[in-house]
Amino acid sequence: MRLDPDPRYEPGDDAMIIGTPREDTTAELLGLCEEFFRCHASPQTHAELREFLTSRGYHPVTGLGGFIDALGFAALPASSHFP
Repeated sequence: MRLDPDPRYEPGDDAMIIGTPREDTTAELLGLCEEFFRCHASPQTHAELREFLTSRGYHPVTGLGGFIDALGFAALPASSHFP
């Protein structure tokens, strides 16, 4: 199933992408992955990811949720991890 891109989305200026610190870019990518898996992925995608994680030693029931939570936590700015 093909989804059309959001017409409101405007890619950033190349200069902004080049000048973005690596940590910010990494956090943004992790945040996008977390949002995709939490809000947009199909049940089939979740099943495939659960199977993949289980083959890598994650818990078969709670591994998927823990993985998605870890993505979200890793995407937070370092300053927000601890008060």
